[in-house]
Amino acid sequence: MPRSQIQYDQQPANPMMTAAPATLLGPEDPPVYTMHTGESAIVFTGPHNGWHVPKTLYKNGLKLGIEDFWFDPAHANRRHEACDWGMKELFDALNAKAPHITTVASNYSRLVVDKNRTAQHMVTPCSSETDAPLSGNQNVCPFEVTKRLEEIYAPYHARVDALIQETKKRLGKILYLDLHSFTPTWNGVPRPVGVGTLTMFHDDFSKCVEDALAAQYGDLFRADEPYDLSIHPFRHTNAGAEISGRNGIPYVGIEFRSDLLATPEQVDDVADKLLKAIAAIESRTGL
Repeated sequence: MPRSQIQYDQQPANPMMTAAPATLLGPEDPPVYTMHTGESAIVFTGPHNGWHVPKTLYKNGLKLGIEDFWFDPAHANRRHEACDWGMKELFDALNAKAPHITTVASNYSRLVVDKNRTAQHMVTPCSSETDAPLSGNQNVCPFEVTKRLEEIYAPYHARVDALIQETKKRLGKILYLDLHSFTPTWNGVPRPVGVGTLTMFHDDFSKCVEDALAAQYGDLFRADEPYDLSIHPFRHTNAGAEISGRNGIPYVGIEFRSDLLATPEQVDDVADKLLKAIAAIESRTGL
């Protein structure tokens, strides 16, 4: 994505701002995304799948100055702010079960840049759950904001855009879905929804997706939960409208409660039901 197409907020000069590295990513860092290429018109993206933090963004020996357990997939207290836990395993299962589906998964923590947000909101200064300040995202200098955008955010979105356009050109159609996970509780209250949708607009395609998911997941499914994109700030900060607008396609995201992805058996079950839902969507829409 050309930088000219991305607008973002630059914070004013501040004496407390930390110096930024000349280059964010080094040879020891993974690629921005992992892509599995299939031959069908189905494309899944996972903007929050990864938890990596570049070494250049370590502060006092810690990733973004935050305790390591936030980013540890094996830790009981890993934090959702760092990653959509369970999504990597779900994508691995989908790639194995349905190699015809193309997947693009981010390898970097959403705390480095949130690729599911507009560029203006890609750096999160505080915890989305507790509102506590995040050390490495406080007083970020404009140059570092630019490096995060140019080296991680923009390449991810450029790959997604190119893939959508390539698929439409090659097959004349596309079935695009953006996949996420969410926490079992919010502010200490259990969430009854197990599978939900993110929709920018309610149309025939979103209704088709909702019907297919409801048929597979039953009472666990609820449309427009746990996040309703008709409500500010979700609608104004979510990147879905920009993806849709740039590429001329509807945007629908699917949210899975992370405790439903806690074991390999659960991951297989979620993946199998999702693939059955996809088959129903294909049949109903002709995609």
